[in-house]
Amino acid sequence: MKNKITGLLAALILSLTCITIGCSASDTVITTEAIGATEPASIVHFDTANPEKEAINFIRFLEETEDPKRFQIECDQKNITKSCYYFASYHEIITEDITQAYGYYKKAFDLGLKQTGFFIAKFQIFNPELFDDDNRLTIDENINYLKQASDAGSPDATRLLMLIYRKPEYNRVDYVQAEYYNKLAIKQNVKYSRYTLAFLYTHHLKDKSKIDDSIELYKDDLLAEKNWESSTALSGIYLNPEEFGSELNYVKALAYAYVTRDIRKDIVNDPANEMFENVEDDLIELLPRSLTPDQLEQAKVLYLEITEKMNSQSTSKQST
Repeated sequence: MKNKITGLLAALILSLTCITIGCSASDTVITTEAIGATEPASIVHFDTANPEKEAINFIRFLEETEDPKRFQIECDQKNITKSCYYFASYHEIITEDITQAYGYYKKAFDLGLKQTGFFIAKFQIFNPELFDDDNRLTIDENINYLKQASDAGSPDATRLLMLIYRKPEYNRVDYVQAEYYNKLAIKQNVKYSRYTLAFLYTHHLKDKSKIDDSIELYKDDLLAEKNWESSTALSGIYLNPEEFGSELNYVKALAYAYVTRDIRKDIVNDPANEMFENVEDDLIELLPRSLTPDQLEQAKVLYLEITEKMNSQSTSKQST
């Protein structure tokens, strides 16, 4: 029976590894809806942790603008940076005219609003059909725009840089740079940035010496974002000590499987969530066969402790 359980656990570990290595939604999906706040000096992006109020206010501001043409006139005739930014945002968000938006984001950048370098690079990378040989930028030119935007405080630019430096399709893999921008993304409060740094350590670098750091990053991400991928990763770490340099701990693996189940039951329309449906349910069914009654009780107590911390964190964020 013990050998059978071990074999089944090995199969589950492969599923967990697939989740974290090649199929992570938060590692591969980049938002293309980043927008600015009403003041260009503090552009807000959807990819940060708490942008909703300012983003909604800015969209309302654009929707209620009776004469957006005045922004264009102020930009073209008076070189008012804020107006260039407003006019670009109006066309990206309201009219969805990306060509117009691109031109005025670039003018805002040239006038000194370096955060808009993110939009320039974003359109170049994700809308290549809009550009020809005369105005298409190289990946290094896009990186330059992103670095200037990141230095000016754009979290979306920082996030895109950390992904460019870790994803082969951009042909610029540099894990030292990826780590640098990932750490900066954490400081800039980018969503899932703790998860992506732990992912970098455990799967790209495969650095067993950083397993304690990785575990803490996954835990912090779980509390901050309620990200089921982090709780799933933690289950995998505690089930596979040889792979990650961790301890074998069925109690912790089961506790985090319980947490994953709780989070995933409320998620809809998430391809990654649907792709790995019921993985934690298999763990929850299987692992208790390897645990004593005391260990099973320990797993439930730990699960409740984690849940309480997550709820406390959510309450704290809502009150600020």
